[in-house]
Amino acid sequence: MPMEPMHFPDMLYVMDFSLTHRVLLLRMTEIVGTSHQNTDLLFGSTFYVELPVNLYGATLSPGTDEDVAYVRSRCNEEISVWIEPREIFVLMAFDRKHYIGAGTLQVLHNTYLGGETSIGAKRTS
Repeated sequence: MPMEPMHFPDMLYVMDFSLTHRVLLLRMTEIVGTSHQNTDLLFGSTFYVELPVNLYGATLSPGTDEDVAYVRSRCNEEISVWIEPREIFVLMAFDRKHYIGAGTLQVLHNTYLGGETSIGAKRTS
């Protein structure tokens, strides 16, 4: 089933990255009543990242053929031949595209505190 675009009205920011496990965590935190709710985007098998550390009003969509061609052009030949279209994610904010190349995407909701991560290999509690 194709991924539906997801809009993030508040700041979406790079929260964590595990280089050894190639997991990228982007987070949006919303205040709900007197508490907070996080929406975490957990990208697994991450092989390409081209984005700023925070984005406002971003929309996440699957990559188009044009986006796939762009990411392939930015990678070395050994990697580019293995890139599948389903592995390209595009974050659009302020009419600018930002790219993530990853094998998987999980959307998680939690109430972790600011310094707590959703990356399983790094979680201590």
